[in-house]
Amino acid sequence: MRDMGQGDRFEITVSNELTSDKMYRPTSIHWHGIHMRHSAWADGAVDITQCPIVPANQFTYAWDTSEKGSPQAGTFWYHSHFASQYCDGLRGALIIRDEKDKDVYGYDVDNGASSVLFCLITNANRWCSLDDTIITLGDWFHFYSSEFKPGPFNAPRFPDTSLINGKGRHPYSPISEIAVVTVQPGKRYRMRVIQMACYTNFEYSIDGHSLTVIEADGVLTKPYEAESIYVYAGQRYSHILDTRKAKPDAYWIRSQPERLQYKYDVRDSTGANATVPYWGNSTNVAVLRYTTSPSLYPLIPSDINVPIRSLALVEADLRPLHDEPAPGVAGLGKADINLEFNSVVNMEKGRFYVNNATFEGSDVPVMLQIMSGMGTAGELLPLGSVIKLPRGKVVEVRIRGTTRLSGGPHPWHLHGHDFSVIKTAQSSVLNYENPIRRDTVSSGLENQEAIIRFTTDNPGPCHLDWHLVMGMAVVMAEDISTIQTQNPPKEWRELCKKYDDWEVSIAKEVGEL
Repeated sequence: MRDMGQGDRFEITVSNELTSDKMYRPTSIHWHGIHMRHSAWADGAVDITQCPIVPANQFTYAWDTSEKGSPQAGTFWYHSHFASQYCDGLRGALIIRDEKDKDVYGYDVDNGASSVLFCLITNANRWCSLDDTIITLGDWFHFYSSEFKPGPFNAPRFPDTSLINGKGRHPYSPISEIAVVTVQPGKRYRMRVIQMACYTNFEYSIDGHSLTVIEADGVLTKPYEAESIYVYAGQRYSHILDTRKAKPDAYWIRSQPERLQYKYDVRDSTGANATVPYWGNSTNVAVLRYTTSPSLYPLIPSDINVPIRSLALVEADLRPLHDEPAPGVAGLGKADINLEFNSVVNMEKGRFYVNNATFEGSDVPVMLQIMSGMGTAGELLPLGSVIKLPRGKVVEVRIRGTTRLSGGPHPWHLHGHDFSVIKTAQSSVLNYENPIRRDTVSSGLENQEAIIRFTTDNPGPCHLDWHLVMGMAVVMAEDISTIQTQNPPKEWRELCKKYDDWEVSIAKEVGEL
């Protein structure tokens, strides 16, 4: 396993050895936050940039992280991008280090960057050193994701358990192991927090410690001190944990579910509203343990000492380490291209609609359609879900919030770019002067909106998505003529035929042909 650094070239072969017919068996891997410049074919998004990898086959993703003047580095992750398969555990951390960060922020320890490239987190194990500095937040379902089929009045089910570093505790199984992160007194740690949940947004905190945020989604920030951080699915943060200031002991690491996503108060584990009792405070914890701690576990019960909301991170107040204005002319609606996305859920159909269109993948991925000439000859499929964008334009997108009934607030992730966050959903302030840049943002609830800007300088079918399996996605075909000049490997072009053949063989096995 190599220690990967800024500007390195990646070649990663994914072998599909899935055999259980209870699970989704085709797969793909999306490298969340990696821009894939000049290699959009390696983005891993089924129906958009590739066909799936079928069982007993493999595919090699290749890219480098060099960008003119600004190579990528930071906290990223990888996950399946086939249906809802990553909910079954196909997800993990991807860290690209920049040695200069230590000098900028003065931390002592960053094990996640110096010793581990990939950290595989499942419900069964955690492949990392016990004292590394990667903290993953997730949720877990007691059924396979393939068992959920969007349909009439079939809303997503609540998760059964929350996870920190791949471990969690259900209230009816109190002896289940929880994660332990070990630290030494007298040091400053860079903790990399990655939100890998399928459904849930979390409030993250560590008892007895403040969190000095220094990174959001691969973009370095000016230091920002908070007691807790609301982390939406797909987002990442780095923060400094200073063990010089706290008493050497054991403390709770918490990841409380976002209450606004649920009809009932998920923190009420005993009363009439206890529809999801396993999400009470006592179950959403891990342990931060000092090497010199006199106790293995905190003496304070885990269901008290919840962080104070007023000291939570205010995302609108985050600033990039190096001030940079948003691209284009400042002012709402003054970009070259101005878009607005309104999302609703149709309960009768069990589908999300963005601007009256629901994303349903076609037999031919969008990128393959473009490379076959469809992008210039006519409309790209799926109709209503693909927007053509010319090169070198500033695009402003207003993403309207959704109702609690539809599972809001929803995060939106942009492939191929980070973007300037002109306005967060929780703020009324427009910031064109020095906005934070990131790749995942919450659209908030109804009557709220997030506003983002980016420049079309990365040819490929980039897209905003989250609940893709239920149609909540928009594809932006960026610089179509240049996409057609890209040269994916022969194996990429063979994926679709292999998938078609595999589907035929499965249909014959079950008697459908």
